[in-house]
Parts: sequence; C-alpha cells; structure tokens
Amino acid sequence: MSSLVNFTREIASCMSTHWEVAQVYERAVYIEQPETGATLVLRMNNPYEWEIGKGKLEVYGKFPDGIFIPDDKKVKEIYISASRGPKTVAIAIERRYLSAYIPVFKWAMERCRKSERAKEQRLELLAVLADAYGGKVINERDIEEVRFTSTSGNVYGTLSLTAHFDGNKAIGHDVNIDLHNVSFETALRVGKLLNQAQ
Repeated sequence: MSSLVNFTREIASCMSTHWEVAQVYERAVYIEQPETGATLVLRMNNPYEWEIGKGKLEVYGKFPDGIFIPDDKKVKEIYISASRGPKTVAIAIERRYLSAYIPVFKWAMERCRKSERAKEQRLELLAVLADAYGGKVINERDIEEVRFTSTSGNVYGTLSLTAHFDGNKAIGHDVNIDLHNVSFETALRVGKLLNQAQ
C-alpha cells in the first residue's frame, strides 16, 4: 500500500470540492479546504495492518481553538478501510462525515468571529480606561485588564470588565476596580462618589 501522505493526496484529489494536504505527521495527515479553512485529519489506525494492506483510516475534523462544541453538535469520528481505494474512501468521507462536519464547522467559525469581535470591543473599552487612569492594557493569554500606578507611585491597581448578556449577545459591561494603598480620605471620597452614582 502506498505511503499515508500519497494515499491521502489521492483521496483529496477525488473529493468533489478542493482539498489539499496541509500538514504531515508520522501517523496522520491533515487536509484542508482552502476556501473555508475546514480541516480533516486522516490518521493511520494501525501501522502494521497498513503495511500489509489491511489498514483503516480514522477520519475526524478540526475546529477553531477555544470554541466549545456542545454535545448535540459533536461529530463522531469515522473509520474507513484503506483497502477500498482512494476514490471509494473519498466518497465515504463526503457521505458519512463531511455532511455532518461542515455545518458544525461553519457554526463554530461564526462563534469564533463573534468571540473575536467581542474581544476587540473589550480591548477598545480597556484602552479608554487606560487613558483615563494613565495605565497600560494587558492582553496576555486569558488576562485582559488595565494596570495602573498613580503619579505619586503609592496607589496602584487593576481594572477589568464583566459583560452583561442577553442570550449569547453581550449588551454592556461593568468595570471591576481593584485598588491598593489608597489613603483613608481617598477611600471615603470614592465611597461618596459611588453612592451618588447609584
């Protein structure tokens, strides 16, 4: 039987839409649909069986990082005998897997775009706060906040945002303020300002 990468390349050429080899590993090859970014993993199930012409391919799809796929949308991997040849394998993939995977992938991509836009909006709001407090926006991994130090160097703290949601849509934000080394008099003034705002 031909090598996994060559066999996968033949499968991709037999698909009804354009797919191409994207990444190659020892026991798996990723193929990608350039127009959508959809990615399939074709994994060699058993190297020994593959060598004697009886191997199976495990096929499953990739989704954007950080997007949770709920149970009712999860697409179960499939297994196909590689001995059936690339054209038959390609047909099986399209009928048995892609018909379920592509709609969920599109849903996940839309969630990803909304998540990215929501993050952009949060960072824009944090930038406004950073300007007002003379601070700096920190955007590292899971941290999104403003860190600031007063001009005197004594008071320091952080500002972060909590979103309000209507369903899955953020409709506003509250600001969380964490202050340190604030004088008693300043704390009283802040308390009075907060009471007036309420």
